[in-house]
Amino acid sequence: MTRKNTGLFLVLAVTALFLISWGVAGHRAIGKIAEKHLSPNAKAAVQALLGGESLADVSTWADEVRNQPEYQQTGSWHFINLPIGLSYAAFKQQVESMTGDNVYNVLLRQEQLLRDKTTPREKRVEALKFIVHFVGDLHQPMHVSRVEDKGGIPSSSIMRGRGPTCIVCGIPSYWSIRICLMRILQISMTRLLRRRSGNGSRIL
Repeated sequence: MTRKNTGLFLVLAVTALFLISWGVAGHRAIGKIAEKHLSPNAKAAVQALLGGESLADVSTWADEVRNQPEYQQTGSWHFINLPIGLSYAAFKQQVESMTGDNVYNVLLRQEQLLRDKTTPREKRVEALKFIVHFVGDLHQPMHVSRVEDKGGIPSSSIMRGRGPTCIVCGIPSYWSIRICLMRILQISMTRLLRRRSGNGSRIL
C-alpha cells in the first residue's frame, strides 16, 4: 500500500470502528461536553464521586448494566412514550403527570439522590452515572417518542441487506449509528480529498 493510500485506508478503518460503537461514542461525547461546562466546585464534586473516571467514561454505564439481574428494572428508564400532536402545554402536562418509570421521572429521582448528602456514596455514584446517560438518551429523538413505539425498538425496525447478511435494527440504532456515522464518513472523506487536492497529490 502506498503512502497516498494509507490516509484513505485509515479514514475508512477508523470510521468502520465508529460504525460499531457510535452509541458509545455519542454518549461519551455528551459526557465530555458536560465536563467542559462544569464549575470548579461541580468538577471537584464529580471527581470526589468518580475518582479517576470522567463523565465520559461512565456515560455508557447505564446501558452496560441494564441486562444484569439487579438492573433489569431499568429498561423503561431510558425513554418516555407520549401521544403525537401535543401542544407544548399539553406535552408538559402529560410528562409531569405520568407516574410510571420513564426517563423524565427517573432523571428527577436520580437528581434527588445525588443532591441528598445522606444518600449512601455508592447510590450517589450510580445516580451520577444514570444522570449523564439519561441526558444523552433524552436528546436521541426515538427515546422521546409515540406511545406505540415503546422506545422505538419493538414496533419500528429497519431491514438492511438480504439473506444471511440481513440486519434488523431498531430505529434508535439506525438513527444513532448509521445516519450519524455516514455523515462522519462524508466529512472525513471530503477533508481527505481536499487535503490531497491542495497538496497536488493524486488520491489513488
